[in-house]
Amino acid sequence: MRKYIVSYALDYTHDVSVGVEAETKEAALAKAESAFNEGTIWDDTRRIPLLYDDFNESDGNTLEFEAEEVDAWPKPDASVLDLKSRQMALSVCRQIVQSARDGEDKAQAFDRVYESALLALGGA
Repeated sequence: MRKYIVSYALDYTHDVSVGVEAETKEAALAKAESAFNEGTIWDDTRRIPLLYDDFNESDGNTLEFEAEEVDAWPKPDASVLDLKSRQMALSVCRQIVQSARDGEDKAQAFDRVYESALLALGGA
């Protein structure tokens, strides 16, 4: 069988809301813009709590697929590696909680969860 990379793209808006204490609306906007420029607006701090962060599909999108024949699959993009790492990290957290609930032997639980944590960190 032949290999194809099938892709689609949809337009989205990235909607973010944060809490800002300020004397005026203009000062609040300036603080938020400064945090955005510094890359800290998503840090969810006491000073600027993250209230909403989501991607919403834009109206009027038409779903259109494209296919390109390839000889071999390319390596996964960094976005996929990041997604897999986050999923593994959540899995490690669930395993820790479940081990504590089940009363699993601590040494045995540590070994199992440690191996999962290494996978989540990319084998570090």
